[in-house]
Amino acid sequence: MKTINQTPVIPGWLKNLHHRLLPQSADVGFMPYIWLGYLLMYFIPFVFNEFSTQQYIYSFAGIAVFLVLYFRAYWVADRQLFYYITGIWAIGFVLALLNMPTAGVFTVYAAAFCAQFNSAKNGFTTLGIMLAMTSVAAVGFGISAYIIFPALFFGAIIGVSNIYLAQMAKKNQVIKASQEEIKNIATAAERERIARDLHDLIGHTFSVINIKSQLAQKLVGHDNKKVQQEIREIEKISRESLAEVREVVSDYRQRDLATELVQARVLLNSLDIEVTEHIAAIEDLQLDSDTNTAMAYMVRELTTNIMRHSKATECMLKLETDQQHITLIIKDNGQANDFKTGSGLKGVSERVAQLNGRVDFNIDQGFMATITLPISNQVAHE
Repeated sequence: MKTINQTPVIPGWLKNLHHRLLPQSADVGFMPYIWLGYLLMYFIPFVFNEFSTQQYIYSFAGIAVFLVLYFRAYWVADRQLFYYITGIWAIGFVLALLNMPTAGVFTVYAAAFCAQFNSAKNGFTTLGIMLAMTSVAAVGFGISAYIIFPALFFGAIIGVSNIYLAQMAKKNQVIKASQEEIKNIATAAERERIARDLHDLIGHTFSVINIKSQLAQKLVGHDNKKVQQEIREIEKISRESLAEVREVVSDYRQRDLATELVQARVLLNSLDIEVTEHIAAIEDLQLDSDTNTAMAYMVRELTTNIMRHSKATECMLKLETDQQHITLIIKDNGQANDFKTGSGLKGVSERVAQLNGRVDFNIDQGFMATITLPISNQVAHE
């Protein structure tokens, strides 16, 4: 059966036009064309009202200039971007002086572009200045509240939301990049550890097998009883080595608490969250594989909870032990007023319960999770 390719083909001239209007590196794709749909709001009064020739001329001239500034604004940043935002705002101001009812549309577009600044501070500062200028101009030139109020209201909402979403997208990119970097570092470290462990394990084993094989070869025809003994020892060494290799490989497949603690520190630092650590030596805890894996998952889930919800600037990671218990404490100084136990924290509670431990969540000053596991539980598992 012949398959027909139904993928739409974009004409070459249209692709060239797109690349001239928008930079190829832009992450917005074709969305700027869709966002121009909001410009239709400007033309609604033309359907229901009559305007002077001057208003028509200035309106369509303003649209033409706006489109130039609109597409060029995607190519610039920071100081140059400020000039383009000012130009778009000025178009709305001039049309408002001509008493065009929906001139505030251009103020909204100018507010939306505040999200393209590299820092949120510059975006909010520009947005505040622009809205303040709009208010002052309205009072100074007697512009109708019918024109100014929608511009201020929708400009503030769209400007603030766009800046917030842009910053969240940047943070997500940082987290993703950090995760990739950690993965690469962890992969390299794991390769080195595998190479070192296998060299220590297999290198010694093959050396012994090689020596015994050479000895058995020399004894052939002279002491067959000794040859059989050497062969049996070679078989025993090979069997024991195979078991050791399987054990090492099994350990590699386990999620590791030490690795998760390192990843937690790196990820939190990437979000400008200062991390304080009080970590006991993992090897001194003598964790069995089940507990090690479970605690690693707990650290990952609690760290993810901090990154997504807390808006913290500081975090403490604490792991300690005494004669009876192992205690893991993760605490931040973020906002936990609307604390809810989601699926992630429920998963932490379930893992702790399986290990006969206890978990406490506290939101007095930020969020704090305290996990206590009995050391006797370790012995039971082993």
